[in-house]
Amino acid sequence: MPVSLKIFSDGLYAILNLTPSPAGEGWGEGTDSRP
Repeated sequence: MPVSLKIFSDGLYAILNLTPSPAGEGWGEGTDSRP
């Protein structure tokens, strides 16, 4: 994976993790399990 894409992906997941989702859970636990 290109470094730039990885940085963008990590940033995107971080933003989603900080954003409250209607489901309440799903984003946070998924990001924690990423390498």
